Amino acid sequence: MLTQYAVDDTQGVLDADCYVGVFVKDLPYKGSYAELGVAVGSGKPVILIGVYANKCILSHHPLVIARYDSIKEFLRDQRLFKYAGEVRIKEVE
Repeated sequence: MLTQYAVDDTQGVLDADCYVGVFVKDLPYKGSYAELGVAVGSGKPVILIGVYANKCILSHHPLVIARYDSIKEFLRDQRLFKYAGEVRIKEVE
């Protein structure tokens, strides 16, 4: 089961035009940091939301094209939607 999750998560990032990582709570984010690594490793542009993204060294990579402290700040930036297309934010529990 976990193997399939890992394969699906990796493929999801590879299929995406842009990786949007949401790091708004103080959580370990191990899977999200792995996805961020896949995105950077495959040359995808990255958008980070939340101050907890700073816990990962890859949050400072040149492929990070935008950073936001909150989802609210991200949603106010209308120019981003033109670039990223549809953005779905899944709440982390």
